[in-house]
Amino acid sequence: MSAKTKRPPLHIFVAIPVACIIFGALALSGAAIMENLRFVNATTQIFGIVTEMRGAASQQKTFGQIPGEDMWADLATVGRMQGASHFNPWHGEIRGVTAAPMAVRIETDIPTHDCRRAALYLLGRQPAEMGLTGIEAQGFGDSQWTTIFPALPSNYNRAIELACGRTPYARLALIFRIR
Repeated sequence: MSAKTKRPPLHIFVAIPVACIIFGALALSGAAIMENLRFVNATTQIFGIVTEMRGAASQQKTFGQIPGEDMWADLATVGRMQGASHFNPWHGEIRGVTAAPMAVRIETDIPTHDCRRAALYLLGRQPAEMGLTGIEAQGFGDSQWTTIFPALPSNYNRAIELACGRTPYARLALIFRIR
């Protein structure tokens, strides 16, 4: 064999780890892209539900007036929520009930890190302009809701972390004005 065709063993020891690092980086990038798509789909889904409920409230004066009323079921019976899923991209349930006259409480079960991410995202988007009047969260197994917004302390990152809990999943509640 000629010297040109011989490959030193050092080449193999370098090429294989480099190829593994590149493959690992591609896999991590793909996972991050999928997580971002889930998050975008979940927030779009919630905003779509609120938009439907606002549309129904503008057409029907009695819609959303009874505290605790299942607004999702009301919209489903009149055929307005046919395309909407009761589940978010993480397969957590989404519920929409009347929080007070003229307000809807959207509750959804999501991974804890996405609970924190959603709270920070919504607080950064001017909540009052979106009609968002409250954000609460609780970790799975917790019985008490912790208010994140509007009672925002000086260290809101810590408040969000405590509200979403330390369990793998959390329940996030968003309260929107519908009228």
